[in-house]
Amino acid sequence: MKAFGVRQLKNNPSAALRAAREGPVVVLSRNSPEAVLIHLDEDTLLAEPGVRRALATALYRERSLSLGLAARFAGLGTAEFIQHVSRFGYPRGDRDTGHHSRGRGSSGGVGERLVAADASPLIGMAAARMFDVLRRLYGVVTVTTVVRDEVWAGGGRPGASEVRDAIESGWIRVAAAEPDTGTFPDLDPGESSTLRLALRHRGKCLLLMDEPAGRTHARALGLDVTGVAGSLLVAKQRGFIKAVRPALDALAGNG
Repeated sequence: MKAFGVRQLKNNPSAALRAAREGPVVVLSRNSPEAVLIHLDEDTLLAEPGVRRALATALYRERSLSLGLAARFAGLGTAEFIQHVSRFGYPRGDRDTGHHSRGRGSSGGVGERLVAADASPLIGMAAARMFDVLRRLYGVVTVTTVVRDEVWAGGGRPGASEVRDAIESGWIRVAAAEPDTGTFPDLDPGESSTLRLALRHRGKCLLLMDEPAGRTHARALGLDVTGVAGSLLVAKQRGFIKAVRPALDALAGNG
């Protein structure tokens, strides 16, 4: 068994990790044992029943892993992992879902929080037959004119009539899209316009977006972001729905 001081660990973590492959490493703080590093061997510790799932749950709870990454680490599908963590009362979907407070409006005034949605969560929640859950969770949702037109372009597909009705009812509001300056060349116009809208309300905005590239940009910009899976998980925690899996199965069936 080897020992590393905190300073050694900070300056040369790779050496400590290499040593941990040979056996437990004791971390010393002021010459007193503080922690133990144990190598996670795929054939030993991680192969033990329940270990991967327990580690994934802990890392997800602490927001060290996103919902998708935690599910893959646990060896579960996303829907199955959501069901698993919901038993422990963790209403989080990504680094973002600790912030699912009910939206109060879209003007960005004092005390208000903008909930800005891209097209994919609107279409996804409609396909899962859970569209009204968005209203119950967030109160008011704001979309850009670009996103509105993208959803409406679907004609009779999920989301088009739901968004039209929600706009008429007033709980989905439409904001003018700023001119596209090419800031996000890898994103489609709807995602790009939604990110630009969210940036106008940085610090007071929750972004609803499912596309990986858009979510990567959002996190890099320090924006809170969630999607269909995270919204459904919070809805279950709040008692708005009984289970997440039927909604995700319905969504998959419409994919």
